Amino acid sequence: MSIRYMQSNPSVARLAKTSFQNPIRFIKSRNEVLFGLPTFLGFSIICFINALGWLHSSLVSGYRLLRLGFHGRCTQAQIIDRWVNVVDGTEESVWQYCLAYRFQPSMAPPQLAAEINSHIYHKVEIGSEVMVKFLPQHPKVCRLLNQ
Repeated sequence: MSIRYMQSNPSVARLAKTSFQNPIRFIKSRNEVLFGLPTFLGFSIICFINALGWLHSSLVSGYRLLRLGFHGRCTQAQIIDRWVNVVDGTEESVWQYCLAYRFQPSMAPPQLAAEINSHIYHKVEIGSEVMVKFLPQHPKVCRLLNQ
């Protein structure tokens, strides 16, 4: 390996023949580029598909609530069970207050449903009567009404 230097100032020196040096220091070889790019693209695709799934479920839930608001019918329901799920997180626990209820839509078989609803949970006991709003065409789409 030969070194070139300035005769007037020998402290200024450089290699005479240098090979290409990658300006991006964290990528050291072509193999790392070939491995890193597909990994990055795969991770990006997975994140994109996840985001699409979240967006789809959010839109479906919003659409159902919108339909329930415009086309929903109200009827009496009976609370058949109530319980608390404790979801243990790293920082603190989350309590989910759940209610199961039964209602009879007109011209349809009796329906059973359950939902997380802390507002109503604290106001009712098993056997209590509550109001439920449902879609006549799809009684599985239903929601307890706050009283």
